[in-house]
Amino acid sequence: MGRVDLQVTPSVTSGRREVVAGSVGNLVEWYEFALFGAFATPIAATFFPEADAARSLLTVFGVFGLAFVMRPFGALLFGHLGDRVGRRHVLVATLGLMAVATAGIGLVPSHARVGVVAPVLVIVLRSVQGVAIGGEFGGSASLVVEGVEPRHRGWYGGWHWATTGAGLAIGIAAGALVGMIPASSPAAAWAWRVPFLVALPLGVVGLVVRTRVDDSAAFRDLRATGRLARRPLRDALEQSRPQLAVGFTTVAAAAVTFNLFSVFLPNHLVLHGWMDLPTALGVAFVTPLLGSATAPWFGRLSDRVGRRVVVLAGLVGLVAAIPLGLWLATSGSLAWTLFGFAVVGVPLGCLSLTAFLAELFPTPVRHSGISLSYGLATAILGGTAPVVASVLSGQDGGLVLPGLYGLATVGVAVVVVWRVSSGPGDSTDRLRT
Repeated sequence: MGRVDLQVTPSVTSGRREVVAGSVGNLVEWYEFALFGAFATPIAATFFPEADAARSLLTVFGVFGLAFVMRPFGALLFGHLGDRVGRRHVLVATLGLMAVATAGIGLVPSHARVGVVAPVLVIVLRSVQGVAIGGEFGGSASLVVEGVEPRHRGWYGGWHWATTGAGLAIGIAAGALVGMIPASSPAAAWAWRVPFLVALPLGVVGLVVRTRVDDSAAFRDLRATGRLARRPLRDALEQSRPQLAVGFTTVAAAAVTFNLFSVFLPNHLVLHGWMDLPTALGVAFVTPLLGSATAPWFGRLSDRVGRRVVVLAGLVGLVAAIPLGLWLATSGSLAWTLFGFAVVGVPLGCLSLTAFLAELFPTPVRHSGISLSYGLATAILGGTAPVVASVLSGQDGGLVLPGLYGLATVGVAVVVVWRVSSGPGDSTDRLRT
């Protein structure tokens, strides 16, 4: 792979504005996206009632995965627009769509009141969430990385990656707090809707921030000189196939691991009587929390030693953490369960992928390239992980096969990233051929 250069040096002030705009909106969107998984159990009871609770939960996991299936469509649409008309316009659109769809889920009447209309509306709104998030990560990652000096991309990209985990963590925390309401309380039937409705004011805050920032200097330079890609998606597919493969496998490893531990496992522990829902979500909160806390520092390390070294270390860490975390989660001890979730969070933070992914693609196709690799990976593997893990666990609730599924995904990423050669903190990542 040739050099991926950002030819315009960003100013410090404009760069920080772009980092804030990309990161704040990213946090808000991932909070909103995480709520569906965090509230899978009450959503199952409200909209998808079944005599068999496990079957009802499996249906919700299917709807949860539907949003991931819709991500590539958002990636195709918003990736093209982001590379043609600008990152900022796209990021305003994705944030607005996500806020409206999330609040909409909180307003849908229950199945008991409107029958089949309720689950249909939930499916439609969850699909809109998927389309919106499909264009979010690629756009905000491009805006952040293009807006800062090359020697600081890992550091600021780490903060962007941290807001992804932080948004997910806040969504899980909301689930844990609401879950503490006694089932006998009248509020238990509707309190889960409140975090969804909060999406509207949060969305407004994010929109205000994003409308006050311009596109990066690198993108503006392309537009001023008439060097924008006419068909960015086609160009990415034709010229950056190896880079797309690298992006796909690394994102898949992170997404499968996260969804195993933050969506499947908490609900699995509740379903099989290991702990109640608030406790399960409380311990699951630790995984994205530690990932967010460590991501900027691993990003800064990548500015010094190179992206490949740090990302590869994170992947190898997951190979050890996945089986250990699953084993500890069913130890029967709350402390060891908490530690099991924690050991997964650190290597996820080490996978500070924002700068790594952005530097794989040149500026004219960056939004499309990141969005496509990210969207496909989360659609095919990440989003389906809770359903696949539920099926693999079987009736006895065993975690060996789900663990092997996660390890296989990470193992493929290790092999692919091992073929990547990069210099310390620059944008000269290359693939060995």
